[in-house]
Amino acid sequence: GKGATEVARIDGMNGSYSGSSASTGSFGSLIVDGVIQGDTEIGGDLTITDATPALTFNDTNEHPSRISGNGSHVTFQADYNNTGAGSRIDFEIDGTNQARLYGPTGDLTLYNGGLVTAGNVSGSSTSTGSFGKVEAHERISIFSGLKSNQNEAALSIYSDNRKAIHIDHDDFDQPAVYIDNSNAGHHGLQVYSNAASPSNPLVNFTADHTSFDEPVLYIKNDGTSHGLHVDSDFVVNSAGRV
Repeated sequence: GKGATEVARIDGMNGSYSGSSASTGSFGSLIVDGVIQGDTEIGGDLTITDATPALTFNDTNEHPSRISGNGSHVTFQADYNNTGAGSRIDFEIDGTNQARLYGPTGDLTLYNGGLVTAGNVSGSSTSTGSFGKVEAHERISIFSGLKSNQNEAALSIYSDNRKAIHIDHDDFDQPAVYIDNSNAGHHGLQVYSNAASPSNPLVNFTADHTSFDEPVLYIKNDGTSHGLHVDSDFVVNSAGRV
């Protein structure tokens, strides 16, 4: 009820206030040094003040979860005593489970949307992942080695310790690589080297089967220029003619 002060203090060490399940009351400020149990409705703001304030949810199976603060940090903990298996944190909005963070694996699953960020998504050098589809609206850079060699290409790959691209293609009716250069004014494919003494040819086409019965390189030009222009010596080392 109303008294001389608008502050009611309940000290869990010195006593308690209790009432029936239908009891009601109101306070301008309620200070509890202990534990609030039962159905409690708070009509305004709930403020927990402490050096490390925490709000604990203790279910009847004794697998408590907690929201706590420490300094400028906020921590969400599911089963913080590690008394259960398969703990998770679900994010539900408008009655729909939108995301789940699964404790045993650390996987974050987005059920209905995608990951939208204005920053970077990064992992360690050993991080792995799988996607049904990856869509980048600006550019993708892949580095295996030195990370300072960056450019503004839509797809940039730099590798100094392994193959940059490996394609294992098994489709019978489609090419492994298709380049449509119809609306461009430059090369569809350019291979460049400034090495003084490379140990291998710049481009190598190899059909490594004795029964291969198609041309290794097929060039067709329906226009008026050359089908093949060689601006240096041209050597044929096997049977054939130029």
